[in-house]
Amino acid sequence: MCGALELVRFPRCLEEIGDSAFSHCRKLLTLDLSACPSLRRICAAAFSSCETFESVLFPSSLEDIGYRGFSHCPKVVTVDLSACTSLRCVGERAFRSCGALESVLFPSSLEEIGDYAFSDCPKLVNVDLSVCATLRRIGARAFSTSGAIAPVVLPPALAMTVGGAVNVPSNRSS
Repeated sequence: MCGALELVRFPRCLEEIGDSAFSHCRKLLTLDLSACPSLRRICAAAFSSCETFESVLFPSSLEDIGYRGFSHCPKVVTVDLSACTSLRCVGERAFRSCGALESVLFPSSLEEIGDYAFSDCPKLVNVDLSVCATLRRIGARAFSTSGAIAPVVLPPALAMTVGGAVNVPSNRSS
């Protein structure tokens, strides 16, 4: 546990943030990863249960956000991934139970959103994936909150199964 940690300056050469590296850092005030041009992966639970930061600045080089990477971060309001031009996967439960989360901006490079990735985020009411031209999979209950799925705007060319059970026509919201 890193109970007193309030600030971390990450090196430019950082390529990966390992499993549970900053999990439960309850006083971490800001999270700026934008100055890490080599950062490719945020691993499992790397920042889970960090209770104080409200936003995260991501680098364009990011390719993968792992299982529970930012889960249970109750004050995160906005997640802007739009500049992450290499991001392919938002992993299973990556932002689950982020109670204040209202807005997520996705990059066009996104291919997969894992199971429960944004579930239990009651303030996240609209999801626009229309820019995600390469999106192939939306996992089970990825955007569910207490069993209700937020309106999802899908990319025009998407033909897939959402949640492994429901076929969603490419010209409709789900």
